[in-house]
Amino acid sequence: MMASELYSISEHHPVLVFDGVCHLCDRSVQFVLKKDTHAKFRFCTLQFANTQLQFETNVDSVVLLDEGKLYIRSTAILRCMHHLGGIYRLISAMLSVIPTGFADFVYRIIAKNRHRWFGKYDSCMVPDVKWKDRFIG
Repeated sequence: MMASELYSISEHHPVLVFDGVCHLCDRSVQFVLKKDTHAKFRFCTLQFANTQLQFETNVDSVVLLDEGKLYIRSTAILRCMHHLGGIYRLISAMLSVIPTGFADFVYRIIAKNRHRWFGKYDSCMVPDVKWKDRFIG
C-alpha cells in the first residue's frame, strides 16, 4: 500500500494515524472505536505509515486523513471529535475558538511527554478481532 492509497481510503473513511506503542494513543483509539457507532474511521499506526507508506514528511504526531487532506496535531483531534458527532461535535466547536498555535503548543507538550506520563508498549498494539478490518497495515 502506498500513501496515495491511504489518501484514497480517506475519501470515504477518515483515517486516524496514531503512535502504535503509546498507551495514551491506544486508549484514544479505543475510545474512538467505541464512540464511532457508524464505523466511519479507519486506523493506521505511525510506525506503519512512516516506514511503509512513505509520507511526504516523517510524521511524528497524530494525523487524520480526511477527504484526501492531511490534518495534524490539535486540528486532527478536533476534526476527529467533529466526526464522532453529538456532544463531541459540540466540544470540538467550542475548542475550535482556541488559536491553533496555542492548541498545538499544548499538544506538543503532551506529545513530547506521552510515553513518560502514560507509558509505552514494547511493540505496536494488536487490534481486537472485532475491529481488525478497520485497521490498515
